[in-house]
Amino acid sequence: MAAASWGGDPGVVLMTLTIVFLAALLLLSSVASIFQWPHGFFRALEFPRVQVLIASLLTVVTVPVSAMDSATALWVMAALTAACAIQISYIIRFTPIWPKAAAMAQTTGKQRRVRILISNVKKSNRKYELLIQTIKNERPDIVVMTEVDKDWRDALQPAAECYPHRMECPMENSFGLMLFSSHPLSSSSIRYLVSDEVPSFDTLVHPDAETVFRLVAVHPEPPIVTSDSTLRDAELSKVALLLSEEEQPVIVTGDLNDVAWSKLTRRFLRISGLVDPREGRGLYSTFHADHIVLRWPLDHLFHSRHFRIARITRLASIGSDHFPIVFELAVDPAKRKGQPSADPDSGDIEEAKKTIRAGEESDRRPIGHDWEK
Repeated sequence: MAAASWGGDPGVVLMTLTIVFLAALLLLSSVASIFQWPHGFFRALEFPRVQVLIASLLTVVTVPVSAMDSATALWVMAALTAACAIQISYIIRFTPIWPKAAAMAQTTGKQRRVRILISNVKKSNRKYELLIQTIKNERPDIVVMTEVDKDWRDALQPAAECYPHRMECPMENSFGLMLFSSHPLSSSSIRYLVSDEVPSFDTLVHPDAETVFRLVAVHPEPPIVTSDSTLRDAELSKVALLLSEEEQPVIVTGDLNDVAWSKLTRRFLRISGLVDPREGRGLYSTFHADHIVLRWPLDHLFHSRHFRIARITRLASIGSDHFPIVFELAVDPAKRKGQPSADPDSGDIEEAKKTIRAGEESDRRPIGHDWEK
C-alpha cells in the first residue's frame, strides 16, 4: 500500500523511507537537546546545532522531488520546520542580526588595549614552532594555553622569554595550563575547583598603574556520549558563583569544553554577569581544526561590562585539533554602561549549587585524563 502511494518503484520507496527517517531523527535529536539531563549523550546533542540545521534544510529540499503522498510530505515538512526552529533559536544570537552583547571599542581615545591569545595546543601535538611563530606574529599581551605538558613547557621557552610574567602548571593528563603575560601579575593562584587533576588559574593583571583586572583560565573535562558531564558542569558553575559578586573588571577564558549556546554556558553568563563578545558577531568556531563539517565554538573569552571589544580573529592551525583565537579588548575600569546584562533566572543559583554538590560528590576521574597515553 505504501509502495503504491509512493510510486511503486522500490528505489522511490527507499528514498522516501530515508527522508522520513531523517526527518524523525533530526526532530528527535533537536527536541532531546532542549532538556538538561546530565548524561553526556544528551549534552552532546547541544554541540552540532549548526550541522543539524544544515541537515534539516538539505532534507527539506528533497521532499518536493520525492514521491511521498501529501499527508506524509506535510508531516515531514512540519518535523523539519520544528527542527530548524529549535536550532535557530539557539544559534541566532551568534549572527549579525542579533544585538551585540559587547560594545565596540572606540577607535580614538586612550582606552587601554589588551590582546589575549587562547590556544588548546593538544598535548600529543609536537608542532611547537607553529605556536611559537603564531605568538611572534600576533604579539599578544597575554597567552593562555591548555593541554600543556612538560614537553610543551620546555619547547615554548623561546616564546616565554618575551613574557616576564608567567603561570605554569604542566600536567601529563591533558589538563595542564600555562599563561604568559607581558603585564605584571599579582595574587596569582592555581586552584583545583572540583577535581585535584584539573587545575585552573586565577590572577590579577596590571596593564598599567591605574588598571587592573581579574583573569580566570579554565579547562574542565570534555563531555562524551558514554558518561555524565558532572565534573565539567560543576567546575563552570563554581566559577560563575565565585565571580557573581565581583566588582572589578573580569575575564574568564580557556577551552571550556562547552558550546557558546548551551544552557550551561548561558546560565554561567547570567550568574557571573559576564558577556560573550561573539553575540551579534559570529560563531568563531575553534574545534575541530581538521574537520570543516564538524566545528563549533569551544574556546571562549567572557568579560565583564568594563570591556569593549576591538577584534576577534580565529588564527591558522598550529597542528592541534583546536584553532588558536585572539581577542583584543579595551578596558576602562570606571565605565560599565552601554552593554546589556542578564540577571539570573529563578532557580539559576540553586541549580548551580546542586550541580556543584554533584561534582564534589563524584568519585570518578575526569574524562580525558588518559586520552593521550
